[in-house]
Formats: sequence, structure tokens, C-alpha cells
Amino acid sequence: MNEEIRESLDEEIKRLIEDLGTFESGSEEYAKATKDLASLYKLRTDEEKTEREFDEKMVDHEDEMEHKRLQLAEQKKARIGGYIVDGLKIGVPLIGLVLTLATNTEVFNKGLRFEQEGVFTSVMVKEGLKNFFRTHK
Repeated sequence: MNEEIRESLDEEIKRLIEDLGTFESGSEEYAKATKDLASLYKLRTDEEKTEREFDEKMVDHEDEMEHKRLQLAEQKKARIGGYIVDGLKIGVPLIGLVLTLATNTEVFNKGLRFEQEGVFTSVMVKEGLKNFFRTHK
């Protein structure tokens, strides 16, 4: 409620309370003033109640919005973590495949070189072949 209206309502309530002291108890004027005072006081309490409810709703809304922001941030982190896990699930086997292909290509090239020259030049391949073709006793 507008501040001016609230002040005006408070002043009118205060005036009616002061006026009650001037009226004789049980008179028609006293009853009317009491009725008016009760109406104004009810308006004032209803207005305060409405303000409290509005403030509570605003706080609840702000809390809900903060909760949603936190939830979205957590979902984003989880999504990024999921991307990393998915990347590893794809990347690790892919790296293994690339290394296997590179090794096979190197061995194939060594084999082609052997066919051209007839001699193994790598010590590792020489020793590996000796051990492979050695007869076991």
C-alpha cells in the first residue's frame, strides 16, 4: 500500500481512538465510532497481512530461483563430466587402434625393407626372430 495512504489510515485510526474518549459509552455516536474504528483497524491488519504474504512469496520465489540456478550449474557440471567420460570411452580405444596401426605399419615397412635387402638391420628384430625360430630342446 502507498505510504501516504498508510499514514492517512493510521492518523484516522488515531483520531477515532481520541474521539472515543469524548463520546459517552453506549451512545449512538460511540457505537458508530467503534464500528468505524473496527472497520479501519480491519483494513489496516488486512493490509499488513497482504504485505507479509507478498514479502514471503518474494522470498520463496528468490529461494526457488537460487535453487534452480544451483541445479542448472550442477547439471552443467554433470554434463561436462559426461562429455569427458564419453571422450575417454572413445579416445582410449582410438589411441590403442592408432598405436596398433602405427606399429603394424612399421613392422610391415621393415618387412618390405627385408625383402629388398635380404638383411634385418634392427637388433630387436634380429633377436626376436632368432628366439622365434630357435628350436626348443
